[in-house]
Amino acid sequence: MATEGVLAERLQTEQFCATAGFVVPRHGQWLGLDLLDRQLFTQLAEITSTFAQSAARIWGFGFRPELRPTLLVRQGADQCYGYALNIDDVAALGRATALGNAVQLVPLPDHLGLPPIYRFGSELVADLGLTAQEPAQFAVDVAGQECLALSFDCEEAHASSWEFARFFVHEAFHQYQMFEMVWRVPTGYDPSVPWMHDPTDAEMSTRETWFLEAAAAQNTCPTKAGGAAELVASFTRLRAERHSRRPDLIALEQGHEQVEGSARFVENIYASLNGRELRLPVPSGDGLDPEEFASIGRYYRTGARVMELLDRTQVPWRHRLAKGHDPVSILINVLAAQASPVVPRFPIGVTVNLSEPIDLRDPVAQAACGLAEVSVGEESVSDAAA
Repeated sequence: MATEGVLAERLQTEQFCATAGFVVPRHGQWLGLDLLDRQLFTQLAEITSTFAQSAARIWGFGFRPELRPTLLVRQGADQCYGYALNIDDVAALGRATALGNAVQLVPLPDHLGLPPIYRFGSELVADLGLTAQEPAQFAVDVAGQECLALSFDCEEAHASSWEFARFFVHEAFHQYQMFEMVWRVPTGYDPSVPWMHDPTDAEMSTRETWFLEAAAAQNTCPTKAGGAAELVASFTRLRAERHSRRPDLIALEQGHEQVEGSARFVENIYASLNGRELRLPVPSGDGLDPEEFASIGRYYRTGARVMELLDRTQVPWRHRLAKGHDPVSILINVLAAQASPVVPRFPIGVTVNLSEPIDLRDPVAQAACGLAEVSVGEESVSDAAA
């Protein structure tokens, strides 16, 4: 008879798997696996089925993370082992460890749709060099095959939550950029350049990003006359003004939005196809906190937002991104190609106090920005002058 603890663990696993539409088989081999491992394989199964059905929608048929050679590692204080999938030379894993029989095929239910997965021991784990600070390696050599190596028990993306699936897709896209797309970055981009906090720049970025988020909330094509088009024009104008003040930031921002923004974009589409929320901030009624925009991390989000808008235009843009163009420049070129120029939705002579974040409920700020009706979260703002 199963103990209360075993039943609780089984129920937790079944609930976790049920959210992905999988039925957990009640047999010893599956339940004999550690709970975290079962959660890992459940997420791999969702990734596999999602990309098999929707690869073209997410990025293109070329990006198939579930087919990439991958090593998944657990290295807790009392658990140290890993799993390998899509490895051409499985015997090489055995040779890389002290004992050839340290690599074992994992018995998994057929309905998960996963390729053969092999478990390997701590000897190989130690050689991968994964740490809590660096939970991903992009070029682990296994018999000449470049493998992606990821930790599945790191705090950032623990396999006990769906954050790991996002993490897997995001990092797999970076490896795809490096080794298959021959991804070019914008001229002058150097990710090692230190980020220098500038309070005024952070305030200007806050206001600029407000327009970007408001445009995305319109859920309309940015090339057609209407709320989104004017808001996008406002965003691009404000960014140009900010870059005229800080030209040293141009290459850094363009590169981060192109490289990291695209990985976040792919990750977000994957998540949305499975009913989970996008990892993008939508401004609340109190506006965006400038402190949140004082680091490079914001460009994951702004880059992904711009690509979301580009997707609405139905204009091919992914290949241009891979050739070294940044997403905002592509968006500006798409807007410039339209027959009718789009006028920004704020009076050019208006000065907005940059020492305070914009409050969506403040009628003075609304009038200054010339906003059309914009729905953001549960807030709805109407501009009587629009």
